[in-house]
Amino acid sequence: MTYATDRTWSHVPVGGGRGRGKLDGHYGGFVISFVVAALNEAANIERCVRSVLTLMPSGEQAEVIVADNGSTDGTPALAAAAGARVVSLPGARLGRLRNGGVALARGDVLVFLDGDCALTSEWRDAAPAILAAVRGSERLLAGSHPIPPRGESVFLWTHWFIPLFQQVQTQHLGTAHLICRRADFHAIGGFDETLETNEDYDFCARMRAGGGQLLIHLPMIVEHFGFPRTVRTFFSRTVWHGRGPASTPARLARSPVALLGLAFGTGLIIAVWGSVVGRWAVGGAGLALAVAIVVASHAYKMRHAGVMTHAAALLVWPVFFAGHFTSGVRGMIRWPALLLRRRPA
Repeated sequence: MTYATDRTWSHVPVGGGRGRGKLDGHYGGFVISFVVAALNEAANIERCVRSVLTLMPSGEQAEVIVADNGSTDGTPALAAAAGARVVSLPGARLGRLRNGGVALARGDVLVFLDGDCALTSEWRDAAPAILAAVRGSERLLAGSHPIPPRGESVFLWTHWFIPLFQQVQTQHLGTAHLICRRADFHAIGGFDETLETNEDYDFCARMRAGGGQLLIHLPMIVEHFGFPRTVRTFFSRTVWHGRGPASTPARLARSPVALLGLAFGTGLIIAVWGSVVGRWAVGGAGLALAVAIVVASHAYKMRHAGVMTHAAALLVWPVFFAGHFTSGVRGMIRWPALLLRRRPA
């Protein structure tokens, strides 16, 4: 089950001293463990750590654990200087990286962030009620979809990321901002360390399969400074995200986005082939398939933000699906080698 809240909760004053609220018994003096994944985030990591340590509600203590993936730009030293504990896991996949951070956690609640994210005052205001809900429920995942930094106007941000992240009917929360009890995290075995990407989608799916729920609270704002600004970086990011679902036939079959990407790319190939050889009916059918996937996806995903208000996103959907098509083809090319490695000698 997925449910959402959109109320703004009453403000709770912030305690003093590096953001660690004075222990007044209001929340029993629990510790919140923020697990931050980072790779070459020298430009962002201090802001991330300090936002956590200065935006804790009264009665809460926070610890920040930065799981570093082998940075070469001084990220670990900057994180430590800002007040975080650092664990270094060079080259680890994201699941292993985040699990390594959790292994050091002392808190009853885990909050997962990316190193290019930062909490906001809105997060602080909403936190008491959301943390109480997480602590008082079994297998409840909470959080929100991070938004791009406010005050800048970037086409992809305005017409893609911001309207998409207004949706509350979704099947997963990303690990750029995900909150759960540590007991629930361990109960389902943490993140899958074999996945290259999409470890958050898999984590949420397993939690829901075990009776878990999602609580998406949009006013709990986290800013994400790493969103792509250009079509080229957006395409590269999409290809990277698609590597997880395309890694095995079973994972691909469970990913609607990956399957739509393959169908979109196949439709375009048929359209080009039909126009080259003069099979106009076949080519037209292929083009119609690709267009139908774009239009239907836009109508479904933008239904909360406004389908026509963000019609400019129709220009982005082809790039999105082309990225997933690229990931899918690359993954299928690797499948034979994967099967051979798994075959008993």
